[in-house]
This record gives sequence, C-alpha cells and structure tokens, in this order.
Amino acid sequence: MASKGRITVMLMALCLTAASFTLVFHSMNALMAVGGYCAEGGAYVIRQHCPSGTVWTLAGGMLGAIIGLRIYVTANSELPGPHLEALAWPALFLCLGVPFLLFGRDPAPGETSTLWIVLGITMVIVGLAPALLLLRPDRRRRFLWADAGPPPSAATPSAAIPLPPPTSDDLAASLLRLTALHDGGSLTDEEFAAAKRQVLGEATP
Repeated sequence: MASKGRITVMLMALCLTAASFTLVFHSMNALMAVGGYCAEGGAYVIRQHCPSGTVWTLAGGMLGAIIGLRIYVTANSELPGPHLEALAWPALFLCLGVPFLLFGRDPAPGETSTLWIVLGITMVIVGLAPALLLLRPDRRRRFLWADAGPPPSAATPSAAIPLPPPTSDDLAASLLRLTALHDGGSLTDEEFAAAKRQVLGEATP
C-alpha cells in the first residue's frame, strides 16, 4: 500500500476508534442515569429496562474500537511518526470509569455512592497505571514514535553523542556530561554504560 493510502486509512481508523470510545462513554452515562444496571429480554420480570438502544451502542462502541484500532495498527506499522495505539488502554478504562465517578458524586435516590466511587477510582487507576511508563522520554519515544531511519539506540554512542577528548584531565567532565544526558533521558541505560566504558577505557594510560 502506498504511503498516501496508508495515511488515509490510518486517519480513518483513528477517527473510527475515537468515535467508538465516545460512543462507549455516552452509553455508560446513559446506563448510569438509570441506576447503573438494567436488563432486556428473557422470561423474568425486568425491574429496570435499559435506555433505548444503549445495549447496542455500548456493544457497537466496543466492537468499533477494536476494529478501528486493529486497522490503525496495520496501516501505521510501516510509517514514521506517532504511534498512538498505546493510548487505547487508558482511553478505554477512562471511558468506563469516569461515568462511575460522576454517578457516585450525585447518585440516584436510594443508591449509595461509595461503591460507584470505588469502582470509578479502580477503573481510572487501571487505565492510568500503564501511562506511568511513559514519563521517561526514552520510553515515550520507544512506545509512541517510529523514526524513518534506524532508532537512535542502533547508533554507536560516539557517533550519537560527541564526546570530548578522553584524557585524564577532562575525565570527570566527560562522566558528568554523560550522567546528565542519561538523567535527562537522552541516553538509554545501555548507551550510557557503553559510553562510560569507552571514556574510562580510552582515558586509561
């Protein structure tokens, strides 16, 4: 598939995924508006019927998100630039958890808020916990971005980061500079270790 075609399919799939998550969110809000539970069909007397169409919109939103995400990953697999599929997990659980929190803040008459707030907080934590992995710049680059050329980790440390002449006089300065680059996320653990070995090795008389 040509790059322009892939980009078009990728954008359409991204729109489908976003629309599906929005549908899930609104379906959950409609469900919470009738107390958080409902039923349809069967031989039993139904105490609380589901809002019109909610069952189909919730199921359709879930299915649409899965299909859209799958198409997005396939179309975007060979393209440089942002790869947003890692954000699908937080998006799904926020769509499910936020309505619980909103309902717990203002529950229906006769309903207790504690259970819904606990469920909402749990959903939000499950959704946001993996996002903590993206706090480090090198992990964000690894999970959310694809470069057109080889990744920076494939280059040798000496080519990627110019080092000062490795003599005994400036050995401390070189190590301090490497430490600062590593702490700032510009160097991965492997690149930092390799560069440090190189500096120490070449600076040894």
